[in-house]
Amino acid sequence: MTQHLQRLGKFFFLSGALLLFNCQTEDVAVTEHNHQEAIKLSSKSIDDLLKEQQFNTAFSSLPKDGKTIKTSLEGKTAMEEEFGFTIVDQDIKIVNVDGNVSYSLLIARETETPGIVENLIIEIDDTGVPMASIVKYIVPSASNPFVENKPAVEGVSEIIPLNYDPVLENRMACVTITFPNCRSEPYCGGAICGYATISFCAGSYNPFTPITVIADPEGGGANGGGPNHGGGSGVPVNPNIPDQNPPLSIAQHLKKLSSSPNYDQSIAYLKAKANGSKEYAWAYKYFSNSSSFAPPQVVGDNQKDPNKVNLLAYTGGDYIGAMHNHPFPLAGEIPMFSPGDIRWLFRCATKHTPAAGQQKDYNAYFVLLVVGSGTYALKIKDSQKFMAISPKYEKLNKELVYNYTVSGHDASATTLQKDLLNVLKANDIGVGLYQEIIVNGVKVWHELSLNPNNANSNPILTPLN
Repeated sequence: MTQHLQRLGKFFFLSGALLLFNCQTEDVAVTEHNHQEAIKLSSKSIDDLLKEQQFNTAFSSLPKDGKTIKTSLEGKTAMEEEFGFTIVDQDIKIVNVDGNVSYSLLIARETETPGIVENLIIEIDDTGVPMASIVKYIVPSASNPFVENKPAVEGVSEIIPLNYDPVLENRMACVTITFPNCRSEPYCGGAICGYATISFCAGSYNPFTPITVIADPEGGGANGGGPNHGGGSGVPVNPNIPDQNPPLSIAQHLKKLSSSPNYDQSIAYLKAKANGSKEYAWAYKYFSNSSSFAPPQVVGDNQKDPNKVNLLAYTGGDYIGAMHNHPFPLAGEIPMFSPGDIRWLFRCATKHTPAAGQQKDYNAYFVLLVVGSGTYALKIKDSQKFMAISPKYEKLNKELVYNYTVSGHDASATTLQKDLLNVLKANDIGVGLYQEIIVNGVKVWHELSLNPNNANSNPILTPLN
């Protein structure tokens, strides 16, 4: 995280607001837009956004009054007193429309209010002028923004402008939220089916519920827009609520794999073949439209070489990983991952089709290797780096083959581990090496890493929680 999270200057007021709603009546209108080009919903990490000048400039100029913002990624001091909060490590929701953009950051406080989710909202109009506020959303106990074309929130309880100019303090009396609008599809994965907007004033509730809308009496939302009063935030926002089902970590996925049907039997079978002359493999997939493992499938032989398996035929669709051995001393084989194993992992991640309505979970993909020294796994740690591997693959392939050739087939397990780890580090492809070790009768996955203080020492084994 850059120092921009620490040095926050004074904010400027957003002018030329785009008024997309009216707070003068008790009924809150739903406006439908079915032109895909009119609005774009997306999300990015705060680290990625800080590399973009527009967001960096706006974020760096947040009002601080001698205070600083804390993020869950950095151990910085939180904004205390009335604006004390922490930015949660969750992707930021972005809305782009007609040259205007809004960023919704999920924030948390030491003491949470049940039924309330808070967002720090940064808005930038088409002239580049920013404005910020804290919006306290009212959320249902089980929120899903894609159920019955309803938004993820039920209303807004409070809007706090982050502007110390008393003349402009009440500008944001209302806020417009946007959400996917799918009439026939159960899920549209963003805004590809169009979108709808609903305007909430502070104290207002979802028009889908029989609750009367109450405009913010201090902000003047019920009296319409004006330079010193309510009338809207200007740019539609996409509420950022906590993930109801956050993606599993690499550790959780590996533990799930180790508990899957026939896992132990498959490992035992491959271990029994470790000293043979033939390669064997199992392909793993999820049941259709599910994240539960189906029983592993036996991988067929390669027609060109019956001592090898045809793993490339087991990608796409529901396939998410594979388990195989490297027979010893089969010519050309090394009891450690090969460049071809890395290439297969890339193909698996590229070709996999997620369940309906789901995005790819790069933590899920894997390739396992069972050899005499143990059971190993390659996992994707950084999907952006790994999916950009193509220009690096030829260099990686040559370096890894060279390392293994120098070390030889009879090299120790730790030597081969270092051969692989050095190449992964040098090429920075976002892949990690893991080993399953039995500890007191329990299967525990460990991540292997090079010792930063002694390149000649054995790799460090760090148990995964």
